[in-house]
Amino acid sequence: MRGFDPDFTDLPDYIVKITERIWEGRGIGLIRRWYSDDCPVHTTMGPFRGAEAMVAGTLETLNALPQRRLLPEDVIWSGNETDGFLSSHRLICPGSHKGDGPLGPPTGRPVVVRAIADCFCIENRIVEEWLIRDTAGLLAQIGVDAVEYAARLAEADVARGKGPWHLDEAARLRDEGGFRPPVHQDHPAAALARDTLNAIWRADLDVVGRVYHPACSVHLPGFRTAYGHEQLYEFLFGYLAAFPDARIAIEHSIARDDPGHPTRVATRWWLTGTHSGYGAFGPPSGATVLALFINHAHVVDGRIREEWVLVDEVAVRKQIALHRG
Repeated sequence: MRGFDPDFTDLPDYIVKITERIWEGRGIGLIRRWYSDDCPVHTTMGPFRGAEAMVAGTLETLNALPQRRLLPEDVIWSGNETDGFLSSHRLICPGSHKGDGPLGPPTGRPVVVRAIADCFCIENRIVEEWLIRDTAGLLAQIGVDAVEYAARLAEADVARGKGPWHLDEAARLRDEGGFRPPVHQDHPAAALARDTLNAIWRADLDVVGRVYHPACSVHLPGFRTAYGHEQLYEFLFGYLAAFPDARIAIEHSIARDDPGHPTRVATRWWLTGTHSGYGAFGPPSGATVLALFINHAHVVDGRIREEWVLVDEVAVRKQIALHRG
């Protein structure tokens, strides 16, 4: 771990410890130590940049959810100390809605929210991040309507003079097939994940029966879980119907075989499409949407036994609301 603090033994140790010290230890200012000053952070809500923006966002979140914890479920990683490391960090985040803020007046309700952060790290600092929080799951637990909340976010963007940033990026993804040179590991499980995603978004859904174990558990946005093929089909039908012309660009896919674990796969990908059908996002609006997804999967004997699929559905709804408005 050249260039990293000496108490970090490897990349997962670095990711888990800095998260704990920032959130559990309330060392919010330590973000300035471990994030670069100009670190770009990619989200479906829109990009932001730099350690100071990360500090401000963390404080706003803690004001609304002062008991929020970030508990590490897994860190799937790749890279080396020369070229840099990339981690895909899945977290489960319990807390209570006790503070005022964009979520509305405090409800006092307990919440459990999942998040995944992909971080590119080199010499003790995060220099780029891709972040997804399950905002839809959070809203459901505090009793806030996701469609109305997304409309409020869209109105606030318009009031601040912020345009629909995603349209240019969606066009570039369609024209160029992706945003950056993809990093794909030459591992059978990583290839399986890529092939499965590409088949699903061609509507070749018979791949589900071949690749997913009959008793699979697939954890979905909205803090839901699909058990078995039929419930997974229902989720996929909702998205495919909403965006029948969808295209995807797989940006990063890695797999790890570590002792005591199943094969674990992390896949980061973007979706763009036209909201032209009834499905998961209500009556068709004609909006062009751009969404960041990260999947984690456990592969056993060539089949997916458990998977985590995360996308910020509220951010997708905000893009639709911007189009309608």
